[in-house]
Amino acid sequence: MYRTTFAAVILSEQPVPATMGLVEALAEADTGSYVGTQSVVRREKLTESEMAQALLDAGSDPSFFDLEDAAADGADPAGG
Repeated sequence: MYRTTFAAVILSEQPVPATMGLVEALAEADTGSYVGTQSVVRREKLTESEMAQALLDAGSDPSFFDLEDAAADGADPAGG
């Protein structure tokens, strides 16, 4: 179980619209009028309980990785 954090840098002639998401901005850097780079800034190994909580914090569900038991053992269903 891993949590990987990326950093992205987008270079553009005009401000990137506030409504543009990361995926769209990176696609524009790949094929459009932006230039961009991305890199891994952090990679953490998580326990099953930590991953269950991270999934809840991300608005997902521990069942995504079959971690229902880990969630019941320690994850806060309120996401805190």
